[in-house]
Amino acid sequence: MQKLNWHKHLVSLESCALKQGALQSIHPAIKTFFAFYFSICIASCNGYHLIVFIPFLFILIPIYILSKIPFKLYFSRLIIALPFSLMAGIWGCFYDSTPVIIWNNLTLPGGIITLISIVCRTLLSVGMILILVGTTTIRDISKGLRFFHIPWELTLIFELIMRYIIVLFDEVARMKSAWNLRGGSSKGISMHYFGSMAGNLLMRSFERASKIYQAMQCRGYPPNQHQTTAMPN
Repeated sequence: MQKLNWHKHLVSLESCALKQGALQSIHPAIKTFFAFYFSICIASCNGYHLIVFIPFLFILIPIYILSKIPFKLYFSRLIIALPFSLMAGIWGCFYDSTPVIIWNNLTLPGGIITLISIVCRTLLSVGMILILVGTTTIRDISKGLRFFHIPWELTLIFELIMRYIIVLFDEVARMKSAWNLRGGSSKGISMHYFGSMAGNLLMRSFERASKIYQAMQCRGYPPNQHQTTAMPN
């Protein structure tokens, strides 16, 4: 059951790409280019002018509506990025106390403005990437990257990471089950054992990676040719 839960958690968003919709029928190269261009434009905006993020929001909302991704699924994935953006921007609140006027007489410290700017950039960029994943399969995204002549080694690594990250989670689930069956604490793994378990997980990952590579070789994997590799099951 744990394995099925991990699998459902990871592939539920990509499964939306198999639906029939306006965005799903667009060429993956166009969607990939637009998503990355959208993120680059957001990253290049002036951080002290929060009003510049409003047009991006009005672009993101209709695109999300056309994507037909369930709101609960979309929001649950989007909110994961919020703690990371808060951690990245909260330190500026202690170092940048310069008053900045953002609207008429409303004045806020520069650190607060930076924090809000980082959160807006993160949520908008991640939101667009989630729409890309929710309307385009991983293989189609790789095709879009290859359309722009991205090195095939990078696209192959991208495919392998996305396809086999569930294998890593399965190993974590097995180790957690073994910990519980051997009388481990129900509150989680103690930091005293975390190092050895992380090393064990690393060795298991190397072993599984070797088996995957051998399976690819048996299926005719050509490491010196620019082509799509058949992915082993």
